Amino acid sequence: MNKIPFPKVPQTLKIYKPIRPRTRFLFTGRCETQNFSIALISSQEIAMFIEFNLENTKLVSAKSFSSKTWSREVLAKNPIQQNDTFFIQIITTNDHFEVFSGGTFIFSLKYTVPLEKITGIRLMESMEMYEFEMEMTIE
Repeated sequence: MNKIPFPKVPQTLKIYKPIRPRTRFLFTGRCETQNFSIALISSQEIAMFIEFNLENTKLVSAKSFSSKTWSREVLAKNPIQQNDTFFIQIITTNDHFEVFSGGTFIFSLKYTVPLEKITGIRLMESMEMYEFEMEMTIE
């Protein structure tokens, strides 16, 4: 999967290659006045669920779902404003995800689902996607 221009929201994009450390997921789009979410998923688990809250708390929250249990939630200040464009990067490392907005680090989240089990990316709620790109490092 390389670049997908204007992916429809909501939608689940399939991943056909195994995810490895140093894989980058790049999301460019425009949000509205409501919350929006991105999730990296496997067939039965959620490797990472990120919600960008624009309505109330103005926070970014992230958590994962594995073995029928939600992980502890990570919270950070939401750098994305209502009715604004965004550039979000999710980078995989050896043991956690790193999340950036516009090149600025927001937070990290430890893996509870192995990277190789990730099979899709779910785009949800009130946003317009201009482009999605997945970059995989060749070793």
